[in-house]
Amino acid sequence: MKCPKCDREVPPGFLFCPHCLAEIPWVKEFDTVETRLEKKRLEEKDLPPEDDIDILPDRPIRVRKERESLPKWLFSGRRLVLLWLAAAGALLLLIYVQTHSFEAYYRKAVESMNAKDYDQALANIELAAEKRPDDLNTNLMMADILEQEGKPDEAVLVLKPLMASYPDNVDICMEMCRLLTIQERYAELKDFLRGIRSEKVREACSDFIVEPPRTSLPEGTYAGEQTVSLFTEGQKTFYTVNGDDPDTKSTYYENPIILKEGTTEVKAVSVNALNIPSEIMCWTYVISVDVPDAPEITPHSGAFYESTRIEIAVPDGCRAYYAFDEMPTTESTEYMSPIQMPSGAHVFYAILVSASGNVSEVTTRDYYLEY
Repeated sequence: MKCPKCDREVPPGFLFCPHCLAEIPWVKEFDTVETRLEKKRLEEKDLPPEDDIDILPDRPIRVRKERESLPKWLFSGRRLVLLWLAAAGALLLLIYVQTHSFEAYYRKAVESMNAKDYDQALANIELAAEKRPDDLNTNLMMADILEQEGKPDEAVLVLKPLMASYPDNVDICMEMCRLLTIQERYAELKDFLRGIRSEKVREACSDFIVEPPRTSLPEGTYAGEQTVSLFTEGQKTFYTVNGDDPDTKSTYYENPIILKEGTTEVKAVSVNALNIPSEIMCWTYVISVDVPDAPEITPHSGAFYESTRIEIAVPDGCRAYYAFDEMPTTESTEYMSPIQMPSGAHVFYAILVSASGNVSEVTTRDYYLEY
């Protein structure tokens, strides 16, 4: 039956509309106790008419909302699942970010480096470099790893671009000097050191700087033998006089070098404690030595029958030495004044010695003296 007021279906046995509480014109015997109790309960609760009421006939009357007809744990469970899914997603995202971040790759590279797993360390530091290509510590570590892997040339290539961004960075300059040194790329090392403008950096790299040797005698032309001394700043010096470039296998400088007649090219190099050679220095010397002519002796060879004196013409700056019947040397008798010719047949020899020690040719005279 429908309610005459709200036109909604009324369950059998109800004397009022459960929706609008209007009375239903049933016969009196249907005004049951249950119906009256239910009406009173609804009036006391003041339920809104639009709420649906589920009434089972012949059973105690139960009034529930539609939402209350479903279990509460169903709704709380849905929210819990969504919360758990959201939390799990956030956690996974956090883990991904942390494990794929610059800091994560850098930390893994350090751990692998400490474990001497250089391949893995290089892989991780390269991933870190992709995140921060210009990071100083990342590039320094990459260079260090490459060196440990036996690739110092590649390590140099990593550091070179950094010099434009960090020209006065001591760590980069020190590492560059060290890498060039272990590869014996001394020419590049010298060029690199010459390009340093910062005094602080030059001081930090002083162990790699080698000053070339200096000489006591300016190159040029000289008369007579000369000696040359070489000076260094607490470093070893090696030299050659045959035109070859010196190295650590050349003559070690200990005493002054004697320059004799002719042209001599002295080349010298200094080597520091790290075995880094300096720039090779070269000096050319021309030693011009005047050799005296053979001495003039009077009288000429011949036979003599009276006391005769022998004279030697001695030029300025020279000394004369003589001997009878043997070749003279600088150990022979020095000529000081005319010599009395001995009787009999004799061969007279004489030489001249210049101030520089050069010896002339020998002059010979044959004498026969008889009184």
